[in-house]
Amino acid sequence: RVLLLSLALALLYCTVLSLGFLMTSYLKWSGLTEAEVSLYRGGGALTGLLATLIYAPLHTRIGSKVTAALGNYYQLACLCAAVAPIVLPRMAGGTGDSTPSVSAVRLLILGVVGSRTGLWLFDLAVTQLVQEQVAPEHLGAVCGVQSSIQALFETLSFVASLYLRDPLQFWALMLGSLGVVVVATTLTTVYCLLNRQHYTVTSISEEGAALG
Repeated sequence: RVLLLSLALALLYCTVLSLGFLMTSYLKWSGLTEAEVSLYRGGGALTGLLATLIYAPLHTRIGSKVTAALGNYYQLACLCAAVAPIVLPRMAGGTGDSTPSVSAVRLLILGVVGSRTGLWLFDLAVTQLVQEQVAPEHLGAVCGVQSSIQALFETLSFVASLYLRDPLQFWALMLGSLGVVVVATTLTTVYCLLNRQHYTVTSISEEGAALG
């Protein structure tokens, strides 16, 4: 019942649009100082913490499923705005082999920092749904498989970075990471639509049986 959500969460580990060492190396190569990078990493921790503060009221008001979708869409919007100033000129072939401007790199990292709120909202919502919908005797196995799949996708991102190891090719890794978020958002949307349909049919059947 939570397969699509679990797969969506695992896919989000296959990314360079995070505050890990790949992004840190790219930021330093692009001209940002270590002090500035540290500030952005601290900001990312704060935006992630913000998700823990707003999850409870959102869960109470709109439920975990809608909160998960909201987190996905917010993350996708932030990352689209983040990568556009770097990826679009590269795809158009207008920047050649030059280093991206510092302003474009700052927009990139600000978008990544902002996206952490959506990411952690989604993570919290999926964790809640897994605990609610998986039988207690199977919860350990499900979580173990989930962690393994997440580690696999994270490893794939490292393998991709080994293949595209030139910093001038980092835009391609960012574009691929954005595509992964699109796929994860699509899976979450499909889950929400299927779950709504299932709920509606079940409710109608129960009401019909009661009237009969």
